[in-house]
Amino acid sequence: MLEARAVSAGHGGLVLFRDLDLTIAPGQVLGLAGPSGCGKTTLGRVLAGLHRPFRGAVRVDGRPVAAPGNRPVQYLHQAPLMAMNPRWRVARVIAEAAPPSPELARRVGVTEELHDRFPHELSGGQLQRVAILRSLGAAPRYLVADEISSAMDPLSQARIWRLLCSLAEEFGIGILAISHDRALLGRIAGDILNLATLEREPGWGFIESHMGCPAHRSSA
Repeated sequence: MLEARAVSAGHGGLVLFRDLDLTIAPGQVLGLAGPSGCGKTTLGRVLAGLHRPFRGAVRVDGRPVAAPGNRPVQYLHQAPLMAMNPRWRVARVIAEAAPPSPELARRVGVTEELHDRFPHELSGGQLQRVAILRSLGAAPRYLVADEISSAMDPLSQARIWRLLCSLAEEFGIGILAISHDRALLGRIAGDILNLATLEREPGWGFIESHMGCPAHRSSA
């Protein structure tokens, strides 16, 4: 279980949210909504151990998320190109944590013909698939997907989320899906947390047939 307890965080002297409690279960897709500037990305980075909160704790199965060793929570950027070494070819990028299996690479859609390219030579959808494959190489328990499909057309958006949700269900990976698109979150998440109000709303209930995401709701 990924748990955040009494977490307050922000930047400098600005507190974006206070005393937040949140849990994500293995295999669950939780949506995170809210207006720009309310702290969605900051919360995602706190959960991934990339941003230190002012107070509170984040744990995975009782262990601090920022403990030494492989990170159990992997963060997927809105702009994956910014998270890749521009001098590395794709083959090196995806093997950064551990080389993925050929079968997993095939399922994610990272073909061998992409291996010799540099990140800037890929399309947005290809870059996100490379980022997903790299994160899966770290054998994560959870993924934070921060606006990962915001720049995609509707078909590419549906494909990337169908892939992520299928992998989440198969491998028991919990996902925090961050988006300003309430309709998208309704299709992929069993629960949606509005960070501005700290209220939870249910997803639309036809998740599985449209996107293949498990409608697993939490009790937090």
